[in-house]
Amino acid sequence: MHCQYALAGMHELGLCCDSEEEYMAGYRAANEMATRWWTMAAMQGLGPALDNLVTSGVGEEAERVRELCRRLEKDRPDLVGTSQGMPIYGPAFFQELHAKVFGPLKTR
Repeated sequence: MHCQYALAGMHELGLCCDSEEEYMAGYRAANEMATRWWTMAAMQGLGPALDNLVTSGVGEEAERVRELCRRLEKDRPDLVGTSQGMPIYGPAFFQELHAKVFGPLKTR
Protein backbone atom coordinates (compact mmCIF):
# COMPACT_ATOMS: atom_id res chain seq x y z
CA MET A 1 0.00 0.00 0.00
CA HIS A 2 2.90 2.38 0.66
CA CYS A 3 4.34 1.70 -2.79
CA GLN A 4 0.91 2.27 -4.35
CA TYR A 5 0.67 5.56 -2.51
CA ALA A 6 4.14 6.56 -3.74
CA LEU A 7 3.21 5.68 -7.33
CA ALA A 8 0.10 7.84 -7.04
CA GLY A 9 2.22 10.76 -5.92
CA MET A 10 4.64 10.24 -8.78
CA HIS A 11 1.77 10.40 -11.28
CA GLU A 12 0.08 13.36 -9.62
CA LEU A 13 3.29 15.38 -9.54
CA GLY A 14 4.36 14.43 -13.06
CA LEU A 15 7.51 12.66 -11.93
CA CYS A 16 6.97 10.05 -14.66
CA CYS A 17 7.25 12.71 -17.37
CA ASP A 18 10.33 13.95 -19.19
CA SER A 19 9.12 17.54 -19.41
CA GLU A 20 6.53 19.94 -18.10
CA GLU A 21 4.92 19.97 -21.54
CA GLU A 22 4.54 16.19 -21.44
CA TYR A 23 3.00 16.44 -17.97
CA MET A 24 0.55 19.15 -19.01
CA ALA A 25 -0.46 17.19 -22.11
CA GLY A 26 -1.14 14.10 -20.00
CA TYR A 27 -2.41 15.82 -16.86
CA ARG A 28 -5.87 14.25 -16.94
CA ALA A 29 -4.54 10.75 -17.55
CA ALA A 30 -1.94 11.22 -14.80
CA ASN A 31 -4.62 12.21 -12.28
CA GLU A 32 -6.76 9.25 -13.32
CA MET A 33 -3.79 6.93 -12.76
CA ALA A 34 -3.02 8.58 -9.41
CA THR A 35 -6.65 8.07 -8.40
CA ARG A 36 -6.42 4.36 -9.19
CA TRP A 37 -3.28 3.99 -7.05
CA TRP A 38 -4.80 6.01 -4.18
CA THR A 39 -7.89 3.81 -4.31
CA MET A 40 -5.86 0.61 -4.13
CA ALA A 41 -3.80 1.92 -1.20
CA ALA A 42 -6.88 3.28 0.58
CA MET A 43 -8.66 -0.07 0.25
CA GLN A 44 -5.85 -1.56 2.33
CA GLY A 45 -6.29 1.06 5.05
CA LEU A 46 -3.70 3.73 4.29
CA GLY A 47 -5.26 6.93 5.67
CA PRO A 48 -3.19 9.40 3.61
CA ALA A 49 -4.27 7.61 0.42
CA LEU A 50 -7.92 7.94 1.43
CA ASP A 51 -7.31 11.60 2.23
CA ASN A 52 -5.78 12.21 -1.22
CA LEU A 53 -8.61 10.31 -2.86
CA VAL A 54 -11.05 12.72 -1.17
CA THR A 55 -9.08 15.88 -1.89
CA SER A 56 -7.49 15.21 -5.28
CA GLY A 57 -9.09 12.11 -6.80
CA VAL A 58 -10.99 12.29 -10.06
CA GLY A 59 -13.88 10.28 -11.47
CA GLU A 60 -16.96 8.55 -10.15
CA GLU A 61 -15.25 6.65 -7.32
CA ALA A 62 -13.60 9.81 -5.99
CA GLU A 63 -16.95 11.63 -6.13
CA ARG A 64 -18.61 8.77 -4.23
CA VAL A 65 -15.90 8.91 -1.56
CA ARG A 66 -16.21 12.71 -1.29
CA GLU A 67 -19.96 12.41 -0.78
CA LEU A 68 -19.49 9.78 1.94
CA CYS A 69 -16.88 12.03 3.56
CA ARG A 70 -19.30 14.98 3.61
CA ARG A 71 -22.01 12.80 5.13
CA LEU A 72 -19.65 11.48 7.78
CA GLU A 73 -18.64 15.04 8.69
CA LYS A 74 -22.31 15.88 9.26
CA ASP A 75 -23.27 12.64 11.01
CA ARG A 76 -20.18 12.39 13.24
CA PRO A 77 -18.92 15.88 14.10
CA ASP A 78 -17.27 14.31 17.15
CA LEU A 79 -14.67 12.82 14.77
CA VAL A 80 -13.66 16.22 13.35
CA GLY A 81 -11.50 18.54 15.39
CA THR A 82 -10.68 22.14 14.59
CA SER A 83 -7.67 24.39 14.74
CA GLN A 84 -8.11 28.10 14.08
CA GLY A 85 -11.43 27.35 12.40
CA MET A 86 -9.99 24.69 10.07
CA PRO A 87 -11.17 21.07 10.30
CA ILE A 88 -8.77 18.39 11.50
CA TYR A 89 -9.42 14.80 10.48
CA GLY A 90 -7.65 12.25 12.64
CA PRO A 91 -7.21 8.49 12.42
CA ALA A 92 -10.65 7.77 13.89
CA PHE A 93 -12.30 9.82 11.14
CA PHE A 94 -10.43 7.96 8.42
CA GLN A 95 -11.14 4.57 10.00
CA GLU A 96 -14.84 5.38 10.00
CA LEU A 97 -14.69 6.73 6.45
CA HIS A 98 -12.85 3.60 5.31
CA ALA A 99 -15.59 1.45 6.83
CA LYS A 100 -18.25 3.45 4.97
CA VAL A 101 -16.38 3.36 1.66
CA PHE A 102 -14.79 -0.09 1.59
CA GLY A 103 -16.15 -1.92 4.64
CA PRO A 104 -14.32 -2.60 7.88
CA LEU A 105 -10.56 -3.14 7.73
CA LYS A 106 -9.58 -6.76 7.82
CA THR A 107 -6.94 -7.57 10.39
CA ARG A 108 -4.15 -9.89 9.41
